[in-house]
Amino acid sequence: DYNEATEDFQHPIFTLADILELLPEEIKNVYGDPYGLNLNWDEDWEAAYFNVAQFMSCQGGILHGCTAPELIDALYELLVWCIDNKHIEI
Repeated sequence: DYNEATEDFQHPIFTLADILELLPEEIKNVYGDPYGLNLNWDEDWEAAYFNVAQFMSCQGGILHGCTAPELIDALYELLVWCIDNKHIEI
């Protein structure tokens, strides 16, 4: 029975607040340019590290972004990216 097999297993659950607390407010690219955490909704949620100065000068502006229908999913994908790219130490 599935319930018996998982009865003693604790399932960790991240809340939206947990993920936001873990994500850095700002990260820097290899050149030292700062990118701030930005959340945007337009039919789907986008969580991205964004550099306003570069965006305004048409030089890109997004270091990395994740899009999903739910904000928590976009933030979780961004958290995984930050861990994979050593912006967060675990």
